[in-house]
Amino acid sequence: MHHSLVDYYHNKYHADSVNWGEPKPEGIRIWIKQLGPSENDRIYTHLIKISLQRDELIINDKKKIKTEDTFTYAVNARLLSLCPESGKSEKEFKLMNSYHKVRP
Repeated sequence: MHHSLVDYYHNKYHADSVNWGEPKPEGIRIWIKQLGPSENDRIYTHLIKISLQRDELIINDKKKIKTEDTFTYAVNARLLSLCPESGKSEKEFKLMNSYHKVRP
């Protein structure tokens, strides 16, 4: 998710640098939906939608904006590992959609 955010804001604002603080707990929303056999190709078992509100995203060390970024991933929960060394592959996570907006 971090790389998706950085790439998006670098491209949108032609930014040399993008920095942000941690989202507040009340600005984090996560939805999980188990997929049935007719809803996918049976590779992925769940959809996970993550929404992050940030009160301060700083572009090029000067422009400050409030944002909300939402990502939807297809996940194969059977292949997830608790070992950080295992890495992640396209068979475990697939970014399906992302949505970014500037908040007032």
